[in-house]
Amino acid sequence: MPTKPRPTILFIVHAWGGGTIRFAVELAAAVAKQADVVWAWGVENKTLHVSRRGPYYSEQEFDLTAGLNASLQALRALQCDRVALIETIGLQDHIGPLLARLGLRYDVIFTDYHYFSPTPHFEDATGRFAGDAALAKRDFDEVSPLLRGAERRIAISRDLSWRLARLMPGMRIVTAQVSEPDRSADNTVKRLPLRDGGTMRVLVLGLVHPAKGLATISDVARRAEREKLPIEVISLGACSPELADGLRRLAPMRVLGGYAQEDLARIVVKLNPHMAWLPFTVPETHSYALSDIMRAGLPLLATGIGAVPERVVGRPATWLIPFEQSNADRHYDWLLRLYRERLQTPPAHLPVDHLPAAVKEFFPKKYLKPLQPGLLARLLGRV
Repeated sequence: MPTKPRPTILFIVHAWGGGTIRFAVELAAAVAKQADVVWAWGVENKTLHVSRRGPYYSEQEFDLTAGLNASLQALRALQCDRVALIETIGLQDHIGPLLARLGLRYDVIFTDYHYFSPTPHFEDATGRFAGDAALAKRDFDEVSPLLRGAERRIAISRDLSWRLARLMPGMRIVTAQVSEPDRSADNTVKRLPLRDGGTMRVLVLGLVHPAKGLATISDVARRAEREKLPIEVISLGACSPELADGLRRLAPMRVLGGYAQEDLARIVVKLNPHMAWLPFTVPETHSYALSDIMRAGLPLLATGIGAVPERVVGRPATWLIPFEQSNADRHYDWLLRLYRERLQTPPAHLPVDHLPAAVKEFFPKKYLKPLQPGLLARLLGRV
């Protein structure tokens, strides 16, 4: 087999889209100068899809119910040097045997808690986080061989690393943070003037889902209408037509549906919101909605859970409600205060000193380190 000039990393992802795929695509772009990426994802533990082009551009499809031989032959032909397990949902029944037979070293990059929970963020049927006190009382099964066999276990936020340390006691976790392009304006906030009696436009950005605070949003919108608080709640994010219609009937709010990422900046300028609102009910492990809000320079009211507190430390015009106090009444009270004080309220941050320190610039500078000796040797023609 001819020598490759560049190493190849096999990215294992899921078929659900969302922030996980955005992270994976950005990571692939970050390593593109030094390594090639091959993508693979499973669907319902029945089929495996493989592509060099990117996630969801399926170039090869394999029936997993017929065994692993065909998929293994195809993956070996791609001469992968290493595997990044980013998500195994849709492939979880086969990923262990697949990795064992490939015989490649691999990293687990945690973007949620699906290895430990039937739901990605330990949420209950209502979409609310069970709580750290409840997790402390749970008797978790022994950590899976899949996680133990990883050469590195990488968490994408300090909060995620902190919580994983209690789920995998004694196991080393690399604490990293997502390295996004164009982060220079994260702490720049633009406050629009709000005149007496004027309407305060409040943008809720991202997927319309119970775990994103759907019940809180609709409850607050209804109360604002009853009590004649002049706010306009604007929902901009992926939403089924049925849910959108139901929300419009249930609460006085604008439900605009999904958007293309490249159009977001233009849409936000057109909507001209006074502030953004993220009433999360689960511990987000990064939140690209938060990234987009910070990039847009919007004042922000959010639930202080997950990676949110560590990401907004020191940011002006940012107000966090502790998760234990986060309910519709508390969010309404904050919106009322912000309206009355014309968004001039001093920021309210939460402590993050209890979280493990992140490895500085891990993804852009240290993620590829295990491949670098082989890469150098290839470039020198020694292998």
